[in-house]
Amino acid sequence: PGAAEAYRAAITAAGSSADLASLVEQARHKLGWTHVMQKDHAAAAEAFEAQLAAAPGGPLAADASALLGDALMSIGKTVEAAKAFARAITAPEKLSSDALRGLAFIRAAEAAAEREAWQESLQIASTFLKASPDSSRAAEARYAVAWAKQNLGRLDEALADYRGIAEGPRTELAARARLMEGEVLFERREHKEAIKAFFKAAYGFGEQNAPASFHPWQAQATYEAARCFEVLGQKDQAHKLYAELVERYPASEHVPAARKRLEALGSRATAGGKS
Repeated sequence: PGAAEAYRAAITAAGSSADLASLVEQARHKLGWTHVMQKDHAAAAEAFEAQLAAAPGGPLAADASALLGDALMSIGKTVEAAKAFARAITAPEKLSSDALRGLAFIRAAEAAAEREAWQESLQIASTFLKASPDSSRAAEARYAVAWAKQNLGRLDEALADYRGIAEGPRTELAARARLMEGEVLFERREHKEAIKAFFKAAYGFGEQNAPASFHPWQAQATYEAARCFEVLGQKDQAHKLYAELVERYPASEHVPAARKRLEALGSRATAGGKS
């Protein structure tokens, strides 16, 4: 907060002096960063918009566009965010760091996906991967590619992409990818194979010791595996998994649905499907 106050004072003191235009651009940019660091996304968006309005062609304009897009995405203004990201990735060489390039492309792909502009999302993520295959955010780009392909009906390609991520480092993204492998198999009505993928997501990342950030994907995988068992007529297995979900992940958004299925299946479902 103290830094933000000082940057505002510098902007005010400089006024409209042409000689201080570069300094003012830096102050506006740093003001935006103070809000980013405080997670005040609305204030950050306002600051970066002010910077771009005052210096649209300045040396920090590309960085501001990327950060503006990120701030707008964070407050739900997806359409406006997409426009800001488009400015940032049109000339990615003007972005000052690999981190900002990764941010701009990944978030741009996400913005397109939120608008269900799947071909656009695929193109953005693929462009980033081609230019930066070794980026620390390459796995996120591969996930965006897989998600877009799945929604474009290119299920075989999406399945291969999800598996590639899931078989990599044991990260939260890998757990999500393994879950999505199961979702694609479920969509293809390959329920037995889907169960295998869901079990890998639920239990393959250390279900007892996995970080809390993994839990939503593990809980969802447990729920989806139970659904598969129901489709296959194995109601006893389905009942067991729904009960496990309720006990292990009580805060999961899937708990209400799991409770309803438990009620429908009865308190003692049997392998034959009778309660």
